[in-house]
Amino acid sequence: MGLRLAEGIDADSIAERFGLRAIVDSKRVERLVASGHLVRDGAVIAATPRGRLLLDRILGEIALPEPRASASAARTRASLEPPRASSGAPQPRALSAAR
Repeated sequence: MGLRLAEGIDADSIAERFGLRAIVDSKRVERLVASGHLVRDGAVIAATPRGRLLLDRILGEIALPEPRASASAARTRASLEPPRASSGAPQPRALSAAR
């Protein structure tokens, strides 16, 4: 949503806040900078007036499908996941639709 604002976003700060290494595909950002749709000043990325016309498409283009987690964030996430049932344990049954 920050790319809708004139000041843009600081991609590195956002990634750091969420324990990620990156939230955008840098190569795609650079391609859109070269085409005049984005401007970049260090980690700050902003849409140009031309880019704002296509912002939904641009966001889909530069966003990583799965943000790259830092090693510490990955360990934290793994420690919070419930243990998986062994293959011999009974699996919960799906609820049937109400009749």
